[in-house]
Amino acid sequence: MTGVLTPTSFAGLEVQRPKAQAPHFNMLVYGRSSVGKTTLVGSADAVPEMRKVLFIDVEAGTLSLRKTNYEVDVVRISDWNQLDDLFGALYSGDHEYQTVILDSLTEIQELCMRAIMAAMKSDPDNFERDPDVPGMYEWNKAEKKIKAFIRMFRDLPMNVIFTALMKEDKDSKTGVTMKLPDLPGKLAHRVAALFDIMLS
Repeated sequence: MTGVLTPTSFAGLEVQRPKAQAPHFNMLVYGRSSVGKTTLVGSADAVPEMRKVLFIDVEAGTLSLRKTNYEVDVVRISDWNQLDDLFGALYSGDHEYQTVILDSLTEIQELCMRAIMAAMKSDPDNFERDPDVPGMYEWNKAEKKIKAFIRMFRDLPMNVIFTALMKEDKDSKTGVTMKLPDLPGKLAHRVAALFDIMLS
């Protein structure tokens, strides 16, 4: 019967208590360039429960990790489709990784937009459009794709850590300046809802 509460279900849905749920977390760490984001997230390797760590390098910026004793596995990504392939491999569960780090969401968004613009340019109807100037349709599409991408990785049965650059956004009405992840448009404000933890 719908609406009946039992020790394990309510309205036909499984009831869980937070302490009984999987001990994984997802996090976004954002800040200015060269403040130590990569070293901070790489320190996941220092936590036995978070080992083994896979570091997805989208920014080509792992020099700071080379100066540490962290033994993370690094894969270099330069194409949006490679991220799909990586997700499939992680989702399969046929690996030993307990933590995946994606560095950075700012650059991942750029890869997404490049893929969208390449597809747009391949359409004969868009022959005269500048492939370096996205329109409103492309920006909206990119936001939806990035949100779906974050959710996919976030819901993996492992620890998931994203990094992002930071930008300052001044409210023209109040004069208040906010420090946000460096993502386009409304996505910079909305992305917080997709993570358990946000650190800046």
